[in-house]
Amino acid sequence: MTKIKMLNTLIIAFGFLLQMLPAQVNAQDSYPEDGWWWDAEAPGRGYFIERQKNYIFVAAFIYTDDGSPEWLTSNGEYTPAEADTGSIGSFTGNVYRNSDGQCIGCDYMAPTEAESEQSPLSITFSDNQNGVMEWFGESLTITRFFWSWADAADQLTGTWLLTELENSAALSQLVSIERNDTTGVASIRNVVNGTDVGTVELFDNDLVLTLTDMSESELPLVMPESKRFYAGFGDSNALQVFAVRLDDMPMGNIDIPVTEGDGSTQGVLCAYFDSTPNAQASLTYTSISEWTCSENSRLLSANGIPDHQVGTFPNANNPNTISEQSVSASFTLTPTETGTATELGGPRGAIG
Repeated sequence: MTKIKMLNTLIIAFGFLLQMLPAQVNAQDSYPEDGWWWDAEAPGRGYFIERQKNYIFVAAFIYTDDGSPEWLTSNGEYTPAEADTGSIGSFTGNVYRNSDGQCIGCDYMAPTEAESEQSPLSITFSDNQNGVMEWFGESLTITRFFWSWADAADQLTGTWLLTELENSAALSQLVSIERNDTTGVASIRNVVNGTDVGTVELFDNDLVLTLTDMSESELPLVMPESKRFYAGFGDSNALQVFAVRLDDMPMGNIDIPVTEGDGSTQGVLCAYFDSTPNAQASLTYTSISEWTCSENSRLLSANGIPDHQVGTFPNANNPNTISEQSVSASFTLTPTETGTATELGGPRGAIG
């Protein structure tokens, strides 16, 4: 199996996995992103935040009045917020001062940990990269600290497995995202065929994903993170986009031999079935389509009913109504490349 075939298998498997996800993904399903945070108005201090399961750990690197460095830590349970509250969740925990700990090259020495009696630490996260932290009588507006990325769009630079999910249909593709340092716009390009398929832009501190292959659909990035992102409005009937980063996967070390001429698609979408109801003025039939595989062939059966919005039928230019058809076709599971072009779509050629 080649690397490309392995990627195709991963794409297909990921597409099936996405169809098992909850119908809606909202901002409340997000969590604060792991990493370093800071308040740009109070530089010189840093806060490390990490979530494991439903617990938050915070470590703060600050200085005392005499300039000595000091570590403060806190931990506790993360509480997701209710919908439409302007927050994704919050955290509150006691503050501990840590001192007299391990030095480099010394025998182990357990640090002295003392609970601060002055104030607990609480953070309310407005999204996964912004929040308000309150402790010791001060309120800080903290954000994820980008020490190499130029901005949130630059954070997405790299190779991704991107899947578009609409109703019950999923389309996955391997893409690269690269930010233009002059315009600040990040372009999305299909790695396999080299075509541009969209952009990511920053508007008023919010990232917007535009997919050119989906009629210029503009989707807000609800969960823009360095390892994953989600774009959409949380509507189960509308387009949603999920992506996971592939840069960190060791695919460059994979070298599996392939038998020349092995182009079988056996086992690929051999159990696909879609049933999409319609409640449109000109269309009330349910769209049904199915792919199955025999020993050597891929079989398609459908009723010819669209699974998308349609115009008005009949109309002034078309007196026909939309009705069910019997669609049946068979294709080989082992297609081979030929040097002959076949015209599709009737006398006018390929259409659509």
